[in-house]
Amino acid sequence: MLGDRRSPAALRRGPFLLAVALALSPAPLSAQPFEPLPTAKLNEPADPPIPVVAVRVRVPLEVVPDKELTYRISVVNLSRAAAHHVTLRNPLPANVRFVRAAPEAVEKPEPKATARVLTWQLGTLGPGARKEVELVVLPTGGGEVLNCARVQFEHGQCVRTRIARPGLRLRAAAPAEAILYDEVAFKIDVTNTGKAPARNVKVTDTLPEGWSFNDSKPAARGTSPLTWELGDLAPGQTRRIEYRAISKKTGTYRTRAMAEADGGLREEGSAEVRVGEAVVALAVTGPKHRLVGRTATYVIRATNSGTLPATNVQVTNELPIDVQLVRASAGGTWSGKEVRWALGRLEPGASRTLQLDVRARRAGLFKNVVHLSAERGLTDQARAETKFEKGTGLALEISRGNSKLEVGGEMTVVVRALNAGRAREAEVGVTVIVPEGLEVVRFKGPVAGRRAARKVEFEPLPALGPGVEVVYTVQLRAVRAGEAALRAEAISERVQPERAVKVEEMIVVAGSPGPRAPKGPD
Repeated sequence: MLGDRRSPAALRRGPFLLAVALALSPAPLSAQPFEPLPTAKLNEPADPPIPVVAVRVRVPLEVVPDKELTYRISVVNLSRAAAHHVTLRNPLPANVRFVRAAPEAVEKPEPKATARVLTWQLGTLGPGARKEVELVVLPTGGGEVLNCARVQFEHGQCVRTRIARPGLRLRAAAPAEAILYDEVAFKIDVTNTGKAPARNVKVTDTLPEGWSFNDSKPAARGTSPLTWELGDLAPGQTRRIEYRAISKKTGTYRTRAMAEADGGLREEGSAEVRVGEAVVALAVTGPKHRLVGRTATYVIRATNSGTLPATNVQVTNELPIDVQLVRASAGGTWSGKEVRWALGRLEPGASRTLQLDVRARRAGLFKNVVHLSAERGLTDQARAETKFEKGTGLALEISRGNSKLEVGGEMTVVVRALNAGRAREAEVGVTVIVPEGLEVVRFKGPVAGRRAARKVEFEPLPALGPGVEVVYTVQLRAVRAGEAALRAEAISERVQPERAVKVEEMIVVAGSPGPRAPKGPD
């Protein structure tokens, strides 16, 4: 090659490299591996690699006349970026004749070209890729052969830019039910669902009317509404707010939470909680009169009129020493001085009816007091008084299933006439006196009866022996609300009307109150 001043001996030691490096980038040629490019971070410009393609030509330095010259041409991509549409061009020198090429070349005429131009379309060279071309020519004259190979390729950059936006998601949570005046725990989770930071996130929550705020984590600013400044949220990050408040009224309430951030981001959420309470009540009904040794039946009713369940409900009925337990309804247990029912859970609007049968060993007034207790300090009590008397002759008892009924409802009253003495009673007559607000539907007895004004009079029973009892029933219907006394009277040959045996029971009719029924004669 021209310009080489080495000795002929040195030149004969081997072929030398004719290299023409053409690059469309000022980046230096290097066969050393590149360091990995750092991944572009958000908001930093992308810096993709630039392709660098070099061409190297190897050929013997000297040949004898009429000897073929073989050029070995290498095209190398020295970068980590792909080079596209790579083209190798080799104009043939004027003093050679083309012999062959591998791969085959395309001879393409070019404007203003004075020589034949061989072209190879090498396509795309990936990072570090290499293509080899062999060109064989035959010199046709003396002197030297100057051959130049050139490479060209397309260089462009395609960069991808994500449109990264922040996003907000707010989820508010509260227990489904809460008890009046109890502390309620609320939670608010705020999440950045986007790919960019959410800046200056602020959360507000408005408590319903009737609620009082206690505390929160993190601390809140203000109370109406509550405000939390959360700062920035990274993509995917969640911040939780926990706060506690107390409701002073029952009802169903909904909180209103809102999250905001720069750029007009806004997300709302809410949580619903039903605030209620259990309201327990106890009622007991029993006879006003009984004979010593006769069974007195008490009906106990436990009710929850609240909106939440009453739990661990217990009903107890203590009995004095002179009153003997006959039986208790299912679930009642006797502990030596009291009957106890463990009712457990009493749902809203539910009630449980219990029954207690007792006998008195001696005469006197029995004040039967029943107690109810439940969790959270719920209590109530009810009482019914029964006068136990020692029977010495003709006697009466009135029994009814319940002391209360609704307007339009019906009740069956049972009247028992018994002979508690030792002598026979004759011509026993029983009369049932019905107060205003109640009307007689039907009646039945051991003898015929007739309806007269507000009375049901049964014909005299010829005889009632010692220890014998007979039963009369009267079906009543409530027509007016109010409270009145139902009476029964009994006479016989020995018991004249002025000394008639009399008993009464109070009947309560629920509904729109009417005029109070007048009290009949004793």
